[in-house]
Amino acid sequence: MTIAVLKSFFLWCLLLNVGFFLAAFVFLKFGEDLVFRVHGAWYDISKEQVRGSMYTMMAVYKMMITAFNLVPYLALLFLG
Repeated sequence: MTIAVLKSFFLWCLLLNVGFFLAAFVFLKFGEDLVFRVHGAWYDISKEQVRGSMYTMMAVYKMMITAFNLVPYLALLFLG
């Protein structure tokens, strides 16, 4: 596997994950009541707990994108 193939792979992974992240953000921003109704029916939690857990999940996902997609892509860019 060449560096060019790896760069292409990590770029596509980065773009797909950022797209999923933005779609999830938009869904949570405009569909927060739906998310609460679904999870509130399953579990006995408040709207604030649902909001906190969703934004924590988004923060973890953003860190994962950075660590596993952006950093390897940038390292390959600097490498060659």
